[in-house]
Amino acid sequence: LEDNKERLRKTFVFEYATKYTLQDLFVKEQQVKLAGDAGFNVPRSFLLNELKEMDSLPEGFSYPCIIKPLASISGSKSDIIICENKEELSKSIANIECSRVQIQKYIDKEIEYQLIGCSLNGGETVIIPGASAILRQPKNTNTGFLKYVPKRDFSFDEDLCKKFLKATQYTGLFSLEFLRGKDGKDYFMEINFRNDGNSICVTASGINLPYIWYLYNCGLPYDEELCYNKMREVIVMPEFDDFANVKNGSLSLLKWLKDVKRTDRFMEFSKHDQKPFWQKLKTLIWIRFGIEKSVEFS
Repeated sequence: LEDNKERLRKTFVFEYATKYTLQDLFVKEQQVKLAGDAGFNVPRSFLLNELKEMDSLPEGFSYPCIIKPLASISGSKSDIIICENKEELSKSIANIECSRVQIQKYIDKEIEYQLIGCSLNGGETVIIPGASAILRQPKNTNTGFLKYVPKRDFSFDEDLCKKFLKATQYTGLFSLEFLRGKDGKDYFMEINFRNDGNSICVTASGINLPYIWYLYNCGLPYDEELCYNKMREVIVMPEFDDFANVKNGSLSLLKWLKDVKRTDRFMEFSKHDQKPFWQKLKTLIWIRFGIEKSVEFS
């Protein structure tokens, strides 16, 4: 989209930034710099050279650490790896497909949370209705069984978030990701410049961010949609990904069924539009019995 924005802008409206290109903002190094300048705590990190030579590690680097693709657009979820020691790091680097990677100090976390929001007019107006905290996370995914809490019931530095978004001069839907360490500090991890896959939790809570984004681009008023006092806490489950915990034995079927019962909104299933759920279930069954080749759902 970014590469073809001049051609596409005649017909389509999509997220954009004015001071930077979106390719610039996708790069973790740039995100970390902007986050640090804004005042966020940022875990110690460095870039591994393109030859992936272990002797380029800085002096005194400690473990555990986490490997991430330098640019999210060039990597996959499988390229995000936690390493407990130098031997694991060396082995992981040898097998990773992404050419340029960021190595970051792994934070001993209390919780992991997202701030899903909408930035309008280059960050002059930033809407963050609340926070989603992951309750249970399958391996190699950046989502999971989660709880979404309206901002009146969750403490975070909203002013710093607004300062950061204004510095990017980004307009569009986004999600900010943080770890709250056991030291009580919040650490910036990354920002996604798009409508987040978890954004259904905000809609379920009471504020429809994609609709607000639509109204803004149509030049229509959106203030009536910002009904913060009517928001509620919700539990959201990505049912297919979460069931993987049952398959691998890390979660009992009984516990999973109890969590299904208390879930307010599912990622795939909706009683108003059930076809996507049943199609995905059918495809997964066919893959299991070899009728179809495996495909990656994302």
